[in-house]
Amino acid sequence: MLALFIISSGMIKAKTPEQEYYQMKVYSLDTIGPADQLDDYLKEAYIPAIHRAGIKNVGVFKTIRNKNENQHLIIVLIPYNSISQFEELTHLLEKDHEYNVKAKNFFEASHEQAPYLRMESILMRAFKGFPNYQIPDLNTEKRKRIYELRSYQSATEALHQRKVDMFDSGESDLFVELGFQPIFFGSVLFGAEMPNLMYMTCHADEETQKKNWNSFGVHPKWQEMKKMEKYKNTVSHIDKWMLYTAEYSDF
Repeated sequence: MLALFIISSGMIKAKTPEQEYYQMKVYSLDTIGPADQLDDYLKEAYIPAIHRAGIKNVGVFKTIRNKNENQHLIIVLIPYNSISQFEELTHLLEKDHEYNVKAKNFFEASHEQAPYLRMESILMRAFKGFPNYQIPDLNTEKRKRIYELRSYQSATEALHQRKVDMFDSGESDLFVELGFQPIFFGSVLFGAEMPNLMYMTCHADEETQKKNWNSFGVHPKWQEMKKMEKYKNTVSHIDKWMLYTAEYSDF
């Protein structure tokens, strides 16, 4: 039996997916080597507590040696279904006894043995054209995959919005078509490099990552879009990081 739901103005349209919010915590470390204290905190205390707070998937990514201009970063990606969920998490962590017990050594680390140099927190809102994050669907082992994080800065807020519109008008769809395995696209609401957007893609391995970008660069759709007058000069600076996922990451 086919059920039809009708309102006075016509048929009810499918509800548009809500745009998610993403928090990205970027920890800078002083050397490319073990990060045991931070890893233990994330694996044993922080991520389990976030799961208990109702957030199913949390990503933890690390910079690949010799691929990131000697930067040594650990990046934590937390998706939220609403801004209120983002606001509520701090209060839930404060009340989580197990979290506070397991995080005690991390919080009380001395200045001589600090677990990181600096920590930056970035808040983003998902693009309308890609409102929900995706988990990579690949058969390759996690340790072989390349996770690529990019930040596109714009000279003005208006130009930033045009670049977001460019993604929503076909650029992000082209990534999907070519097998980039996008994880998220987000417009930065709070961060150090505004106005900017950030996005992450996943590739089976380094060879596939290079092949995907080559295919993107010569694709007729991209060639057409980048020549459009409204999209010219929308990006003033690009930063990119080549990452691998931690063994305890949900992504």
